[in-house]
Amino acid sequence: MENFNLKNLVFVLSVTNFLLAFVLPTLRSLKKTGVFPVSFNKSDTIQLFIGNVYFISLLFIFVSSISYSFIYKIYYLLVPISFLENDIFKIIGIILNQLCIIWIIIGQAQMEKSWRIGIFDDEKNLLITDGLFSFSRHPISIGLIFLMFTTFICMPNALTLVVFIISFVLVNIEVALEEIELKSKHGQKYIEYSKKTPKWI
Repeated sequence: MENFNLKNLVFVLSVTNFLLAFVLPTLRSLKKTGVFPVSFNKSDTIQLFIGNVYFISLLFIFVSSISYSFIYKIYYLLVPISFLENDIFKIIGIILNQLCIIWIIIGQAQMEKSWRIGIFDDEKNLLITDGLFSFSRHPISIGLIFLMFTTFICMPNALTLVVFIISFVLVNIEVALEEIELKSKHGQKYIEYSKKTPKWI
């Protein structure tokens, strides 16, 4: 019964995390700015590719969490990593997973109206350098990488492992593109910020 409850908790947290880290901040930003804050420029092949892969990865996470919690026969087809399948790892994963969500939400809140997903070529937002951004130039991206890793710990299988690896690669590509865009938009101010604040942490 305990194992069943933990499995259901993983599913509930997957849905809750999606609402807290994506849906709510998107709606909040849209209400405050009137601009939909998600953009993967269709004229930019790399950005479009990243956006599509993010969307597919999200679907994979939901497939994994639904099958893990309710249809284990399907989950078995995702090639579970049996030596990681125990309650201790699961509890540790759940706790770290929620700490990642809290970290991401704080970073989003500190960005206020400047929070965006993707690159907006025609928009120059404020450069946020305080709060979490005084420790890292990309704290939300760090949170996303660790969120995917802890998701793998909660549901250790081949699919979530691949999603974590892909997410790690894509986040690094996205951050590299953002660095170029931020230097272009903020010039010397961003260069000075880069000198005193590490890229990651």
